Amino acid sequence: MAAHDGGAVAAKERGNVHFRAGGHAEAAREYSDAIAQLNLADGVASVEQLALLATCLANRAAARLQLADGGSDAGSADAEAARDDCSASLAALARAELGAPHALWRKVLFRRALARERLGALDGATTDLACIIRAQARAGEPPADEAMDAVCRLLAQPALLADGALADAVEALLAVLSRGLELDGLGDAPGARAVATGGGAGEPPHASAAAAAAPSPQLASPQLASPQLASVEHKWQAYTSLLAVLSARGGGRGAPMRAFVEGGGPRIAHRHLHSMEGVDWMADAKRGTVRAIDALMRLPTVRTAAAALELNPHGLHAPLAGGTSAHGPGCSH
Repeated sequence: MAAHDGGAVAAKERGNVHFRAGGHAEAAREYSDAIAQLNLADGVASVEQLALLATCLANRAAARLQLADGGSDAGSADAEAARDDCSASLAALARAELGAPHALWRKVLFRRALARERLGALDGATTDLACIIRAQARAGEPPADEAMDAVCRLLAQPALLADGALADAVEALLAVLSRGLELDGLGDAPGARAVATGGGAGEPPHASAAAAAAPSPQLASPQLASPQLASVEHKWQAYTSLLAVLSARGGGRGAPMRAFVEGGGPRIAHRHLHSMEGVDWMADAKRGTVRAIDALMRLPTVRTAAAALELNPHGLHAPLAGGTSAHGPGCSH
């Protein structure tokens, strides 16, 4: 990093001090000073300078999100400014070739989702969250809880979202559910398509702004992990959200249902329903996940797709009186 960038670093650190003390307006001013001192808009910049610029923009976005959530008359303007800072930060990361799945990239995308959701751009928020979840699945990581919480809250009202955003979310949830499963004939893992690093439509729900607001850490390349099976909580979140979406928008020609079927959803759901693989089948049953999978597999289009794949139709858990369920003759539990 060039010697004259020291002033930008010092301004960033002053901003961090103000942020931690709750002085979000002062923090935003210091981050703005750091960005102005870097002045990299048109010149040639090193990776280190671009990373510093991306961090300062991300930190200013965090401060502006806090200001937007403060209930002031300027809330919408602050949210718009935070959204634009995030897009600029993503662009700087792209110039430095520091996109997915870096931790800063995920944090910035989540903040942009928060800003977009604050502005009512729910489709963009959903797409941004889906990008984060897919990137983590591709890196062999479990999804961030805040991203899962946010996308599932949005999916609880599928009528508010366009089919394209719903399809993005379906693909992301399938990527979570398929982690660690051995699925013969599934082909490429769900979510294997390229993950965008820059400006696109992405936005998340009202996960606490504080969770996305802390000043950004230094960039670090995550280690590729061996995929682990989805947790009980994440399975429950994913299947209940998929059931809500596909029940409401589950026509055979709809983009969400196509994403589910073409992404291997029937095979993944069948595997979870009919095998002992997973953290704890009894925990899944108590949580309500088994019932959600069963209802999902009974949707006409899903049942037809499962039959075409010659998946064993027996063993679906038929509800009994009192809300319990019984295993069919083909179930191994």
